Amino acid sequence: MSQGIVEEFLSLKAETDADLLLMQCGDFYELFADDAEVVADELDLTISQKSSHGSSYPMAGVPLSELTPT
Repeated sequence: MSQGIVEEFLSLKAETDADLLLMQCGDFYELFADDAEVVADELDLTISQKSSHGSSYPMAGVPLSELTPT
């Protein structure tokens, strides 16, 4: 079975000692699980839910355009 985006995120997070992990998904940087909750609280972002393989995870994102210098 192929990994979904959340499983890929959680796998990458487990392989690193990074405090936070942002994953580029199209035109957004997205965070899932605990990382989403931390960043959403700090940046006043809305948390939504991402369902993957029968489980639901907190998700927050920031458009690339908001993080790219002009």
